[in-house]
This record gives sequence, structure tokens and C-alpha cells, in this order.
Amino acid sequence: MKTILVPTDFSPAADNAARYALNLARYMHADVKLCSAINEKAKTRITEQLVWPHDDYSSVKETTDQELRILAKRLSLEQSLKNEPASVAVFEPNLTYCCKAGSVMDAVRDLVTDEKITMVVMGLWGATGINSFFAGSVSQDMIDKASFPLLLMPGKAQFTSLRSIAFATDLSEEDIEVIHSLASLAREFNAEILIVHVMDGKHHNKEYQQKVSNFLSGISDKVDYPHIYYRDVKSTDVDKGLSWIVEHRQIQMIAMVHRKHDLLDRIFKESYTKNLAKHTEIPLLVFPYVGSSVVF
Repeated sequence: MKTILVPTDFSPAADNAARYALNLARYMHADVKLCSAINEKAKTRITEQLVWPHDDYSSVKETTDQELRILAKRLSLEQSLKNEPASVAVFEPNLTYCCKAGSVMDAVRDLVTDEKITMVVMGLWGATGINSFFAGSVSQDMIDKASFPLLLMPGKAQFTSLRSIAFATDLSEEDIEVIHSLASLAREFNAEILIVHVMDGKHHNKEYQQKVSNFLSGISDKVDYPHIYYRDVKSTDVDKGLSWIVEHRQIQMIAMVHRKHDLLDRIFKESYTKNLAKHTEIPLLVFPYVGSSVVF
């Protein structure tokens, strides 16, 4: 059984990410697992950043387990109260939880290794607030070290059935394998994949057209999914180009591959939450550069 993992610090952003994950899991026929981490070395609980004496570590874990149990019951109750049409067969994900010692990254990496984790869904605050767990070093560390698909959730993003997923590409051949993986997710929703390349209009020449043609031919040969479309956007600024796509198309998710010193690095340097808020609270699905072959 596939499982979606949601690291949580019990903040509103984390709760929102868990709700999104549960809704996504219903379409993907996957279970959901909540995870909270306690920094054992510093005896520091992530949620409150307080220093705990060694003797109190067991009580911290007990408290964290209790909060996880309460959160899981609350989320399960919310799901059960949804009004679904009687004619619609809905898959109900199994919701579990665990508390792990160590850093968030270590906890997530261990669970991904030991269990069938398909995707990690992590909350981020929007422009109105910053949380030390979800913004800054933790989220950046997660992106840099992740060997799994990571879905980053703006604080106020709401789940809607995916109709269109924008995939930002630099036309690298490696992205074709990622699009193959993305197609397995899009297929669950019968959603279109809009391949977007933001480029400087000055370089729109025959050589560029041939590069696009080769890229699309590679997709046709390797990706068996009919709803894939291509759009190039002329802009000297990639952020503005993506913003234009979001504003002019009904996009429910943006996807991209994380490469060192690329767009994603620049977004975080400029404050990720502000940029994502600019992109109308749309979730961002990040694929690792290495090991991006995933079946959702």
C-alpha cells in the first residue's frame, strides 16, 4: 500500500498540509502517516523550541504521542463528516502516526527508507506568518537532501481536484523521466500536464525550436499519457513567467526538479513563502534531481 508522509509540528500550516494529504490520498488510494520529531541530542521539542532535561525526555515523547493521537482523531472526524454523493465510491485512507527521535530530516529519511512512502507533504506558512519548522533551514534542508517527491503546501492552500499541473522545465532530457512519474499522478485525476519553459525571446530561433521538438519527441516515445501539452513563455525572469502561467491558466499544482543553484534555490534565497504567496497559494511538487523515477 502506498503511503503519504506528513511531518508535523502541530501548527496550522502542518494541519492544513495533513488535510490536503488526506484528500490527495483518497484519489491515489494511499494511506497517510503523520510524523513528529524530537531532537534527542538537544532534548528540544521542535514545536516549542524549549530545552528539556534528560529525565524529562520520556514525558516529552508521551506528550507528543498524545498530540499526534488527538490530531489523527480530529482529522479522521473531519473526513467522516464530508458529504459525499451516495453514488461515489470513496477510498478512505488509513491514518497512522509516529514520533521519532532526531531531526525532522532524519525522521523523514528513516521512514522513507523503511516504509513504502510515495510522497512527503510538508506545510509552509504563507506571507502572513513564518514558522521556524516549516520555513528557512528545515524546509531548505529537506529540499536539498530529499531523494523523494516533496509537496510543499502554502499555509492557506485548499485541496481541489487536480485538473491542470504545470511542470517547469529547462528542456533537460532528464526531465522526461520525471514527467513519466508525474503522469502517474495526473492519471489519478485525469488532469492535464502543462509543460512550461520560460525563455528569453531573443533566443527563440531554429536551434531552440529543434531543442523543443527533440524534447517533445522524447516525451511521446517514453510517456504514455495523452493529456500533455507544451507552452513556452517569453520572459527574462522565470518567476514572472511562472506567475503569468498561474494567472492565465487554471493551475492546481506546480511541479519542478530541484537542481543545485537553480530556480528553487533562488526562490528560497528571496523568501520562498513570499514567492509562493505571489503564485496564488498553489502547492509546489519538488522532484529530486537524482532518483526521480517514482510511481504515484
